[in-house]
Amino acid sequence: LGNRIILSGLIQQSLPNMDPSHLSQVLIALDKLAKIGNEAVHDLLLKIPEVKSDEVGQLLRIFSLGTANEQLAEVRSLLHSDSASLGELDRIEKTVLCLQSLLPEDGRAKVQVDLSIARGLGYYTGIVFETTLDGLDGFGSISSGGRYNRLTSRFSSLDLPGVGGSIGVDRLLAALEVGEEEKLQ
Repeated sequence: LGNRIILSGLIQQSLPNMDPSHLSQVLIALDKLAKIGNEAVHDLLLKIPEVKSDEVGQLLRIFSLGTANEQLAEVRSLLHSDSASLGELDRIEKTVLCLQSLLPEDGRAKVQVDLSIARGLGYYTGIVFETTLDGLDGFGSISSGGRYNRLTSRFSSLDLPGVGGSIGVDRLLAALEVGEEEKLQ
């Protein structure tokens, strides 16, 4: 789970001299963190005007903190005066607790906080999620989505908030094939 409001607050706090018009570039770069790693994302962010290496290092350090509790505590400390982000921190903590209570106790499914998840689509406005399969780390997400506030107004006269997600059926089938191949080996 991630959250676009929290992530935007972190970016603004960590990269104070950056023109806000470059926010989408930062979000796109950060969303690649799991795929291309810290160093490559660091290099991408340094291409943005007015962004300094030490600022990028501070931002990326947050995402590499060990546990979700450590990450959230650090973010809470950094964004102590940002009431919108603090409210979203409370919300994500409650969401994690709620989801964990619904999961089977055998540990096969888990919920993790990863505040670097941005989801590349511009309409997400709050919580975002990606679902991956353990043991297929380079495979990518099989399900993803999040909160959007103004998406419906693009397609209708109504302006309704919502939460949505999608499942990649082709990815699920491909994952099943990979799993079967590994069993045969």
